[in-house]
Amino acid sequence: GPPSQSATQARSANTDASGRFVFEGVPAGRYMLLATHDGYVNSSRDNQGLRGQMLSVTPGQHVSDLVLRLLPAGFIAGHISNEAGKPFRGVSVEAMKFSYPRGRRELHEVAHATTTDAGEYRIPGLVPGKYFIRAKPPGSITAKPGSAKSYVPLYYPAANDQTHSAALVLRAGEELAGIDLNLAPVHTVHIRGRVL
Repeated sequence: GPPSQSATQARSANTDASGRFVFEGVPAGRYMLLATHDGYVNSSRDNQGLRGQMLSVTPGQHVSDLVLRLLPAGFIAGHISNEAGKPFRGVSVEAMKFSYPRGRRELHEVAHATTTDAGEYRIPGLVPGKYFIRAKPPGSITAKPGSAKSYVPLYYPAANDQTHSAALVLRAGEELAGIDLNLAPVHTVHIRGRVL
């Protein structure tokens, strides 16, 4: 339905064997067309980051030959270990991309996964593009009780800030495995002050 309407007023249709779909009796207005299928991602995006195709329909208009393209989804996977080389459970691993809100280049999360008991993670359903991987340890875990060292977020391959991170180029349907990170605790400090 129109973008301003709630999701309860959305309409759906299934494609036939040749991939064709029909919506009949659609009121005039602006619509976002979204296509989904397990294991695939929509290849088009609007400027708000929604994966779909915008369409305006005027009274009595008949729109035909629209094409929505689905690409095989890709995924990024790997292992997270601690300083002793042991699996690190409960780490949030984020796939991040650059966007340009208000003309400023910013890195933002588009998908994430949490590591298992074996320290493994898998981030599925990714569109083709350049990704940066960041591992965030759970909470503020210290290396040992009373230690001044803590685990901090780490960018792939081994950077504490995004300027030294490496981009991963993911193609349609590609499986980027072996994207491993080793989290070692570092000395941390507390900063206190006032903001005026």
